[in-house]
Amino acid sequence: MALSTIPKDSVAADAIDGTKIADNAINSEHYTDGSIDTAHVADSQITAAKTSGVAGLTLIKAITISGTTASVTFQNGSSDVVFDTTYDTYFLTGNDIVPDNDDDDLRISFTDDTSSISYDLTTSRVANGVTRSADSVAQSNQVSQSAGTQTILLGCGANGSESSNFYGYIFNPAQAGGREKFAQFQSAVKVHNNNNTNHNHIIILPNVVHTGIRFNWNAGNFAQGTIRLYGIKNA
Repeated sequence: MALSTIPKDSVAADAIDGTKIADNAINSEHYTDGSIDTAHVADSQITAAKTSGVAGLTLIKAITISGTTASVTFQNGSSDVVFDTTYDTYFLTGNDIVPDNDDDDLRISFTDDTSSISYDLTTSRVANGVTRSADSVAQSNQVSQSAGTQTILLGCGANGSESSNFYGYIFNPAQAGGREKFAQFQSAVKVHNNNNTNHNHIIILPNVVHTGIRFNWNAGNFAQGTIRLYGIKNA
């Protein structure tokens, strides 16, 4: 005869194993703080939707280039890209960026289009930095006014020993209203003979709702690299 209740003093320690516990039988109210360790959480089990209250970086999209590619774009609503008021600040990284044309310049441009996309918003830029050549260092400043594209990597090399990288922020790109918007990028270009150029770029953006960004080269194409777009959020 089955028993409806068993006095707990009659149950030996470890007497009840997993075969006696039905799936979903233990409610979260019976978990004690710290009782579930990482060994009991499967890889990729916690999704981004479950971290909505956590502050920090959210990876929106990573684009890896492994062959000739004319441009890289992040357009709101296209290919799972979010570039709207979901985040007030966006963070971008460019890793191991190499053109297929030696001594080329990587450029960034912006759009406010939602269809028939043209990356042609007029922006301006000021940059300050240094260029190291052999054992000397020289100041390297630039100003660019009223242009549809702005250079953020200058004189990138295309051979196997040369590499370029950047990171940067775009502040309130999709905010409506009359306040100016800004982007800021830090860039590092390493070319042959250990020469390198490092710049800080400030880009002034027009007072429109931006919907996307594009990276392309002054003369050629991408040969390789990875560009990532993140959103930054508060708790």
